[in-house]
Amino acid sequence: MACFSISDLAEYFYSRQKDILLWVWTSATAGADLDSMQAALLEYAGKAESYKATNYIVDERSLGFAYTPALQAWINAQIAPRIQACGGAKIAVVRSSDISKQVALTQIFDQASGCNIKFRMFETIPEAEDWINSRSITKCCDELVK
Repeated sequence: MACFSISDLAEYFYSRQKDILLWVWTSATAGADLDSMQAALLEYAGKAESYKATNYIVDERSLGFAYTPALQAWINAQIAPRIQACGGAKIAVVRSSDISKQVALTQIFDQASGCNIKFRMFETIPEAEDWINSRSITKCCDELVK
């Protein structure tokens, strides 16, 4: 898995073999302003487009920035459509211990219009990766029929 640092706010890792783009927010996000966070999110969307990854893990355990309603709306307008256009299938979030961040993130996905991306939260990266690698019953049945 290749590691790239975008800024002091986040790092990302990409595995072509697993088709997973891992985004890790750092503790520096606690002192970030809205413009910096939006710039980091735009960079994330750009990486998703570059790699055309269909699976994503976002590690929010160190995220110190709050998802305000305005930021949630901005993410739905500016980021979600770009991830969807890449063929995004699953987004697994390693959740922050802050319940307000968990609720806000759930709202982002609930309010994303026309978004067919599957979304779940987990405690650890290995749990998230296991879910991404899991095969749905429908997919298994489809392959048996072929």
